[in-house]
Amino acid sequence: MNTEETDRIITLIKEAIREKRSKKEIFKTFKEAGIITKSGNLKHPYKEIYIPAEK
Repeated sequence: MNTEETDRIITLIKEAIREKRSKKEIFKTFKEAGIITKSGNLKHPYKEIYIPAEK
């Protein structure tokens, strides 16, 4: 993963936190960005990113 891809992910995460959206809307954003699959799993090359589980 290069710096541009990392910056894109960080921006998406910050937007998801800043804007009050539902979990469904956030998942839709990540699916459309090609970061996660329909089932919510990370796609390659994002599989190496650590995402803590929800509490």
